[in-house]
Parts: sequence; C-alpha cells; structure tokens
Amino acid sequence: MRKHGLPASRIWTGSGSLLNSNEPQLERKLYTLLPFNGEENVRILLLFLLVGMAHAGFSQLATPPNYFAGNWEISVVGSPVGDVKFTTDLVRKAGKLTGALTNTTDPSQAKRPLMRVEEKGDKLMMYFDSSQGGEVPIELTKVNDDNLTGTLSTFDATAKRVKP
Repeated sequence: MRKHGLPASRIWTGSGSLLNSNEPQLERKLYTLLPFNGEENVRILLLFLLVGMAHAGFSQLATPPNYFAGNWEISVVGSPVGDVKFTTDLVRKAGKLTGALTNTTDPSQAKRPLMRVEEKGDKLMMYFDSSQGGEVPIELTKVNDDNLTGTLSTFDATAKRVKP
C-alpha cells in the first residue's frame, strides 16, 4: 500500500490500461486518484463546466441604458468633401435619444437634427437628412466607455465622448 491507500497495481501512471488484468472481465473496476467514483467525477466536471459557462455569459456586461447619452465628437474619414467632424449632444426624452449634428469642420452649416436614433445593445444607429437627398445612417458600436467605431454610409467613422 502506498500513502494514498491504493495498491500499486491499481494506480494509473498515465499509460496503459487502468484495469488490473488479473481480475475477471465482468468485475474490472476503474480506479481514479480522486476519492469519488467515475459517475460522480463526470457530474462534478459537468457542474464546473456549467458554472464556468454561466459565469462567462453573465460577465459580459450589458451596455448601460444611458451609455450613449451625452456629448460626442464624431470623425468621418475619406468622405467626398474630405475628413469631417461632427459634434452631437444626445439627450434621452421620453425614453428615446434625440439630438442634432453640428459640423465643426464647416461651422456655416446649420445643425442637422437627427431624424431617429436606434439603440440595440452596444450598437447605435443615428439617421439624419442629407442635403444631397435622403436619409443617411451613422452606425456606431461601443469599443469602450468613451469610444465608438463604425461607419457613416460607407465611410469609416469614430466617435469619442466629450467630457464636460
């Protein structure tokens, strides 16, 4: 007997069979180094896997309800008129975000009111009316607490929270 209480013939060393070849076929037993039987080991393993998956799923923090509210500076790169910067102050009114875009690259342009704003998890869709015809979408996705990335129509866009 060894210090763990199992005879040397019943200790698995990592190779070969776990079964003692001297025992009859029907009476062979699987011995492990854990103090539980094989069925309990599987249950414990499944329990740990389930707890681990649940923890991983719940640890993904949802975007807080007012995450997108506030002042943002939106930069658009490579548009037909060059790089453009907008500012917007998104305010929640009656449960929905509203606001307007101000073109800081060309201050002579009037503010463009947002026609609608949609929030889906960590994504933000803002629509404004273009003077060249039609509704233009700005789609942004949360990167971290103060940054968003996405597109304005087909052009790359980033947004940075403007701290007061």
